[in-house]
Amino acid sequence: DCFDVLFVEDWKWKKLLMKGSIPVARQSHTFTPIPTSNSTTSYLIYGGISLPYKTILSDLWLIKNITNLKDTKTL
Repeated sequence: DCFDVLFVEDWKWKKLLMKGSIPVARQSHTFTPIPTSNSTTSYLIYGGISLPYKTILSDLWLIKNITNLKDTKTL
C-alpha cells in the first residue's frame, strides 16, 4: 500500500510505500518529521478530517524508517 505526501520544503509530492495498514485519506492533519540517529527519518501523522466522509480524526500514526521517497509530481 502507498500514499502521497506533499513535502513543503521543495513542494514535491512523494509516494510513501508501506507494509501493513495505512492511514485513511485525510486533510487538516499534522505530518511531523522525527530525526533519528541513523540515515532514516520517521514521521508522526495526527488527526485531521477523513476524506470523503468528513469525520474528525484523533488517531496517531508512526511511520518509521523512511530512507528514500519516490517523487511523483511537482507543483
